[in-house]
Amino acid sequence: MNNFNTNLYETKREIINYSNKITEGLKKPTAKFIMDMLYGLSKNQSVMLSDISRALDENIKLNYTIDRLSKNLEKINDEQLEIIRNNYTRAVLNEIDEEPLVLLDDSEIIKKYGKNLRTYARYEMQVL
Repeated sequence: MNNFNTNLYETKREIINYSNKITEGLKKPTAKFIMDMLYGLSKNQSVMLSDISRALDENIKLNYTIDRLSKNLEKINDEQLEIIRNNYTRAVLNEIDEEPLVLLDDSEIIKKYGKNLRTYARYEMQVL
């Protein structure tokens, strides 16, 4: 028998740990906002603020949660984004080998009116 509550809490704990890694150095309200966004994105698999708000399942009106997320999103500045990018890069570099294998699947690229799709197969690899 599967214990879905345990799986849910383990997944949420992993999201919180990941969020703590990438928000290190940010103020607590900003870090909480990032954690809420990551949890909502992962739970509902949607980038819509209304879907993220539903995933948070807060005990207030949905519109209040949407407004809070929207205002916090507007407050994110370039300095905070740079901190998040640097923390993310550091976290990723700790997890990959020195020579990672990267596989790209271009089979789902759709260009309805495209006539020249040959250049889609060219990729440039950037090493950090």
